[in-house]
Amino acid sequence: MDLSLELHDLVLTMDRQAGELLAPLGVSLRQHIALTIIGQHPGLAGRDLAGGLRVSAPATTGIVRGLLGAGWVVDAAEPGSGNRQQLRLSDSGAELLRRTTAALGSDFDDLVRRSGHDPEALARALRDIHDLMRSPDPNSTDKNSTDKNGR
Repeated sequence: MDLSLELHDLVLTMDRQAGELLAPLGVSLRQHIALTIIGQHPGLAGRDLAGGLRVSAPATTGIVRGLLGAGWVVDAAEPGSGNRQQLRLSDSGAELLRRTTAALGSDFDDLVRRSGHDPEALARALRDIHDLMRSPDPNSTDKNSTDKNGR
């Protein structure tokens, strides 16, 4: 069994299923993730959103334009602050985020439990692996190695 292939397949399956759950709400998974990040970091600039979405800054421009156009996000930048955006959820965006989060639910934790595994332990293991992959030297055997964000 190839762990990396299994994880890749799991992520693709989860993304597809999440997309199917969100489609009736008129939202893509990427839009849901963007709304989540903006909700957690009000005042975030569009270009700063790119890192969280794992896309380029130009790709983020299109995503933000769509969120603004749908009225789910507002640019709260003060007049005279230049081109710097300060993205915040609108009331309708906050309500939509509540609905999309509820649609995605906690079914995955239940699925992990039914498979005989502890969701918390699995989440910790995956976080440790992800942190190591993002570290400056992922091949280091030093468990205390951190990435540029201190993780």
